[in-house]
Amino acid sequence: MARIHIFKRAAATLSRALPPSQRFRVCGVPELEPAPGDAPVPDVRTLPHGLGSHLGGHLDAQDRLLEEGSRPWAEGLRDRFVRRQKFFPRVREVPGTAWSLATASASNYFHWMFEALPRLRFLREAGSPCDWIYICQSRRFQLEACAHLGLPAEKIIDTAATPFLRAEHLVLPRRVDMFEGWIVPWLRESLLSLGQKASFAQSPPRRIYISRRQATSRGVVNDEELLGLLHAHGFTEVRLEELGLAEQIALFGHAEAIVAPHGAGLTNLIFCASGTLVVELIAEGYNSDLYPRLGEARQLNYHHIECRAQDPTHIKASAIFVEVTRIRAILDRAPGPAEDEPSGALGERAL
Repeated sequence: MARIHIFKRAAATLSRALPPSQRFRVCGVPELEPAPGDAPVPDVRTLPHGLGSHLGGHLDAQDRLLEEGSRPWAEGLRDRFVRRQKFFPRVREVPGTAWSLATASASNYFHWMFEALPRLRFLREAGSPCDWIYICQSRRFQLEACAHLGLPAEKIIDTAATPFLRAEHLVLPRRVDMFEGWIVPWLRESLLSLGQKASFAQSPPRRIYISRRQATSRGVVNDEELLGLLHAHGFTEVRLEELGLAEQIALFGHAEAIVAPHGAGLTNLIFCASGTLVVELIAEGYNSDLYPRLGEARQLNYHHIECRAQDPTHIKASAIFVEVTRIRAILDRAPGPAEDEPSGALGERAL
């Protein structure tokens, strides 16, 4: 615990001296639930007087942290409780039944789309009624997605604004592996039609470069040189942070070629048509296979290009230098920009 603030270390130490029933209520530190047997975790379970957390974990009525995954995962989550705990955590209590879609890193586009939203499927298939829905709603894309999926705004309790929620009946869907085979098709089926509401749904650019000029990490130091090459090949620079979810879906759904530094915006590869050319630029040594795997799931023409990191000591946040000759070689082999197709509803190309 060397990196934890001294007062939080003291609170964690104090919690061990308290009865288990008081550790969370006094110090914000839950006890771990006893390890379960080999019985499979059901798709949906109901916790009487269960508690949901903005950290992504859930506690039972005895304030024990549920083991919703492997034991190391549960212990890692408990460590996050220790790092972020406060004495006497404020808990909102609600009557009735609450669905919990709380997950860690919920404000991140990729994690929310792949680890929180797909669990809605289990809740709907179970037919469980609900009075409340506990889910992160701090970002524009989350508001758009939930409205499109018919989740009543008056029932939603934002995890970002309500760190802890205890419900009379907390309905908890199981955690998912982000690459379970059904998730990408389910996300496409659930969200692809939202792109029809985009302001440019009928005529978005077909070749796009996802800029990170406004991002605080993983920028491209020779961006102007790269843009010069891409403009010559018919690419348009776009900044996803300026677009709503509907516009992002339409943009990727119509794209024939995409060049982008590694980042959560590539989550939108979900909405690409099979065969779309994608070039991901990533720092050497990052070793992330998230988007190559997503490209494989969507049968994309995927290229994973490692680039020289400018700060090897912070590889996951480092800016990169792109050897544009490598990009030119890929684009020179690709077909030229397609002629504009007759306008039609989004999905004719993407499906």
